[in-house]
Amino acid sequence: MADTAPEASTASVQRPRSLLESIAFGVETIKTRYEIREDTGFALDVFLPAATAVRARALQARGLGGGDTVDLKQAVRWVYIPLLEEALGTRCDPEGGLRVTLTCTDAAGEGAWLAERVRQQAGRLPKRKKVYGQRRHPKAPMVAAADMVASTRVIEELAALEDAAFLALCPPAAASLAPPAAAVGLTLSATRTPFFLGGRYTKLRRGIPQSPWFIDGERRGDGSVEERLAETLLPALRCASATFSSAGREDVDVRMLGAGRPWALECLDCGAAPPEPAACRALEQDVNARQAGAIGITGLRVLSRAEVAAMRVEDGDKQKSYVAVCWAPQPLTEAQLALLRSTENLMLQQQTPIRVLHRRANLVRPRTIMQMEAEALPGTSCFLLGLRTQEGTYIKEFVHGDLGRTKPSLGDLLGLPAVTILYLDVIDIHMQF
Repeated sequence: MADTAPEASTASVQRPRSLLESIAFGVETIKTRYEIREDTGFALDVFLPAATAVRARALQARGLGGGDTVDLKQAVRWVYIPLLEEALGTRCDPEGGLRVTLTCTDAAGEGAWLAERVRQQAGRLPKRKKVYGQRRHPKAPMVAAADMVASTRVIEELAALEDAAFLALCPPAAASLAPPAAAVGLTLSATRTPFFLGGRYTKLRRGIPQSPWFIDGERRGDGSVEERLAETLLPALRCASATFSSAGREDVDVRMLGAGRPWALECLDCGAAPPEPAACRALEQDVNARQAGAIGITGLRVLSRAEVAAMRVEDGDKQKSYVAVCWAPQPLTEAQLALLRSTENLMLQQQTPIRVLHRRANLVRPRTIMQMEAEALPGTSCFLLGLRTQEGTYIKEFVHGDLGRTKPSLGDLLGLPAVTILYLDVIDIHMQF
């Protein structure tokens, strides 16, 4: 390597105007599509055509490849980073929120001859295993000859050739190190690095599924939580698509009250930069105004990957609190109510509920109810039941027994033949978020 070159962001060499013109259209396209803030930065990826690897191999074959050299890709970065920093108004940073790609194309076609050789080499690789009649990994489409880049496979293929064989196969201009027939083309593109936006949501009425729900092609439920969030947040962020996740889910007929359920939306290739705290507060107010009476959100903010990973973990350590309205064949006595209030750390054996057998393995899962509260509703045989349980506990099945698949059930504890759950609400997800 030659003496260390100056940092690209501080270089002051006068460059031809043609370099600026070569990326001007791409820069304007990026600035139109993406919000660029001075504090977010951009990362730069450079892709060189296979022709550069061919020329490097030609130097080696001619005995001219020795001595101190500068990596061509790094040289391209040194030239274009200062231009892009000036044009975009922000710094180059490997962790930048905008990923800019500079692709150099082989207008002269000096690398096209390698395409068939690489395809042949790929055909000699061991066949991939199939799973249920399909490939474990989808077969990648073959890259067009004109779009081949100086990849590791291309470089390895060139290195495997003897000098004489290489010189005989490659284009004469490259073999003789003559100027190429056409200049390299340049294209500039960009994508926004995905980021997470999230907080806690409450679901204020029943009949709203957490995610879009279809049965036999027919929509069920009254617009999902996911869709209600997305219809406000995605347009505001100029986001084409997003992926929703949360710390568990409640049934469509169950409300989510209290502090709410932690959730995250992974926003993909957004035109807008990750919103700052003031913008998050404005978005939160907008969602709550538009969804009044249906869902609400609190604590909207940009999340780290570590926060999202911790939210998604299902290790059985989280606890959740519920309140249910239940019916018994007769009003509960004070002794029965006292029994429920005094019960702690009740271990259940819950076989997969009948209602979810079509999508869950038929297993017996141990679950714990940490504590319960019970209060009779005067003049009826109904009562309020409060529970704090281990995550993953099927509350409905604990109450009605699920035809004996949950042991013990609430009826078993009370000595009653049948107990029915009328309404259920989640009132807390006990976790730091």
